[in-house]
Amino acid sequence: MSEFKAHGSFCWTDLISTNVSESRSFYANVFGWHFQEVRAGDESENVPPYTMGYFGEKEVTGVVAPDFEVPNSHWATYFYTEDLDASIEKAKELGATTHLDKKVIPEWGSLAVLEDTSGGVFSLWNCSRGGMQKPYTDGTFGRFCWTELMTTNVEAAGKFYCDMFGWTPEHMTNADGGDYFIFKNGENMNCGMMEINPKEMGEMTSHWLNYVAVDSASQTLKRVEDNGGKKVWGTQYMENVGHLAVFIDPHGAAVGIVGEVE
Repeated sequence: MSEFKAHGSFCWTDLISTNVSESRSFYANVFGWHFQEVRAGDESENVPPYTMGYFGEKEVTGVVAPDFEVPNSHWATYFYTEDLDASIEKAKELGATTHLDKKVIPEWGSLAVLEDTSGGVFSLWNCSRGGMQKPYTDGTFGRFCWTELMTTNVEAAGKFYCDMFGWTPEHMTNADGGDYFIFKNGENMNCGMMEINPKEMGEMTSHWLNYVAVDSASQTLKRVEDNGGKKVWGTQYMENVGHLAVFIDPHGAAVGIVGEVE
């Protein structure tokens, strides 16, 4: 087994939701997740409640209301850092801009939100409860299995993240025959990147897209539409990966799925 490298690893994703209650209901019906509200610190520290999402007994995601007004819900993508302060400074030196400077979550850890040089927003996380010991993703149904950067500038974004985390890029082709890049963190596949093609995808800004592993992609899309979500594209088969699709939830957050069967 390859040695796990924590620093720079995709470590978490949570939903910044404009309606936490409705989001919980939607994803419970689509993925079978169940939720429980947790608090960091005590009430005197005035930390907003956080809803932890579980598949079985495993923590898989979270749902939280935004700190400020946003037009729609969105998923946040986190990468682990062993030194948050140093990583924030390094990101700035490489041209990133700060959306949220260091924020301490009592008893849990600290985070920051930044924007890369192509406009993609990402988060950094450092855990105060023993650090990151193993990969966040493992391909188990109901859990996140992949994240990829959809970017308007492959060259700029690729250089930024490789300089930031020491990732190694590997080129391949996607299901459409287009360029796709795998980023390895140490010896492990960590995340991907592809360029946004406006002619095929329409006008959009750079963003991270997270994927959940499911049994059947088509049955999952049916549950999405039955519960008020909307299919964006799919299903599309990719050899050695599975049946892919992307949908938008009722409050505007996009998420991908990878199905073992169509």
